[in-house]
Amino acid sequence: METRFRVLLAPIVILLALGMCDQIAMASCPNCHIPNVFTCQSSYPIPNVVVGSPSGQVGTFVVELHTGTDCHLLTSSDMPDHFLPQIWLAIDQDFCPGDNLRLLDNLSGALHCNNENTTECALERCVTWPYLELDENPATFHPRLGGFGQISLQLELPCKERCSSFCPQATGFCPGYVAIQCVEARSTDFDANAITDQTEKITLGQELLKPVSQRALKYDLNVDGVVDAADYRIVCTEMQTEIDQGRPTLYTCDGSCLDSCSPYAVPGTFVPDQSAPGAVTIALSGSGTSVTLSWVSPGNDTYNGQQIGVAKEFIVRGSANPITAGNFDAATALSGLPAPDLPGTGHQISINACSLGLKYFALKTRDYSGNTSAMSNVVAAPPNAITDLGVTVHCTSIDLTWTAPGSGCPIGAAASYDLRMSRSAINDMSFSSAEQIFSGPAGSPGSPEFFNVGVGACSGKWYFAIKAVDDSGRTSAISNDPFGGTPCRNCDDGFAAPRRDLPLSLAAPTPTPATAGVTIRYSVPLARAGEPLELAVFDPGGRRIRTLRTGAAMAGESMLSWDLRAEGGQPSAPGAYFLRLRLGPDVRTRTLMVLR
Repeated sequence: METRFRVLLAPIVILLALGMCDQIAMASCPNCHIPNVFTCQSSYPIPNVVVGSPSGQVGTFVVELHTGTDCHLLTSSDMPDHFLPQIWLAIDQDFCPGDNLRLLDNLSGALHCNNENTTECALERCVTWPYLELDENPATFHPRLGGFGQISLQLELPCKERCSSFCPQATGFCPGYVAIQCVEARSTDFDANAITDQTEKITLGQELLKPVSQRALKYDLNVDGVVDAADYRIVCTEMQTEIDQGRPTLYTCDGSCLDSCSPYAVPGTFVPDQSAPGAVTIALSGSGTSVTLSWVSPGNDTYNGQQIGVAKEFIVRGSANPITAGNFDAATALSGLPAPDLPGTGHQISINACSLGLKYFALKTRDYSGNTSAMSNVVAAPPNAITDLGVTVHCTSIDLTWTAPGSGCPIGAAASYDLRMSRSAINDMSFSSAEQIFSGPAGSPGSPEFFNVGVGACSGKWYFAIKAVDDSGRTSAISNDPFGGTPCRNCDDGFAAPRRDLPLSLAAPTPTPATAGVTIRYSVPLARAGEPLELAVFDPGGRRIRTLRTGAAMAGESMLSWDLRAEGGQPSAPGAYFLRLRLGPDVRTRTLMVLR
């Protein structure tokens, strides 16, 4: 962050000076021709805030001295005796309340505990407070600060040995500075111990739990008028910068330094971040070419049972195969992820899972110290939805056709289908209550699929819808829902010999033995349409395993499938089973072998 402004020097003399050896006083130097200071043009205002840090890498504070009516950049030729004034950032309690503010330095020579430009008694020093100085114009500060408070922006003027040429009437003291303005100073080192560490992160993390309007503006480190995640990131980045610098010993000056004073080392103990962000729950919506992953930010740390702060980055990985904690790092990393924000902030990304060839996804969160959260739950893209379900009406039955999903997108392929029919339109809410008429295995991606359902003559309107199911039971979005109904008279389309009556029969299930699912066909005579019908599966001991169909019988041939699962959804055990078709008082049975 760079703060830049100009100050103007004018030929009007009002100076602030130190008094004699036994007192500090305000005085003016008679007959001096050292210019006063004020803001140069309204387009270069002196800012209200300077931001620093122990590393000096957070803020940049640029001061330009300008003079004359044309506001040109001040040079030594503009000053008596070609003396170029110094620019100071000072902690001077006489002008600006410093609170716990500290100036810091690594003994580069920029930090002074007082103005040492005298050989006589200490009280004749031009100033007796700490300051950072630069002997250049423009002066670019990279302020090393700790704590909070106000800093005095000052212009250092000739002191002592130059006094006689500038101010012959002065005795015993000389003007040494002009205080330009008090500027609020903020630092990433909140406790002023010359270290930015976990202590600051916890302090700011707790502050960020408050409503925005109640957060203290002294933590607004990017000076945008609000304390938010961006300020927390500045603290975390500074902490890592100090670590990368080797956390060098820094020095400071305290209070009024009247005698021989030198900067002293600031004692401080570094507190590391050893707390990982919390694990998140990830959600998936969509399928195929349009998959959306959604989650919310955890914190940077878990503190007193709460997530606080802002983590550094999310790590989202995908794979064609199931992801575990053991193979997470080997999965494909996704790019273009959002940055973490305050705990509870929602995020989402949309991806083309087909083009990436990724079906399973999981997420971890990493903080600025490299601590990584536990892995999230694993989500998987469902099969692609079927969008081309079509109907062809015959005299007593209806053909249903569609294309097996997954063509060009293997992760969107289906393992089986769930085909349903209803007297009313089928949607997401009503799908589960519609009658299931087929749940058999799916063909290869892109292959044409067919199912014929017998509904009898003059059937009235039937609606149909289908979902694709993968090998883990995940279902696709619902298909389109076409409808159709058979005619009531004068029908002879030659399909399935509609005028030929069929006997009551139950065909042998196919395939047998079965490993994944079977297709079951049966027929009902025309005269027995409407009688109560039940088709069920039993084990050798006569225990009912699954009821496949109940209701009023429809004349003609019907077909359905069994996925080899029991009523509760659990897979049936290997062995022999019996299919029983009951129509009124009549029963037909078939034997089925299941292998695993």
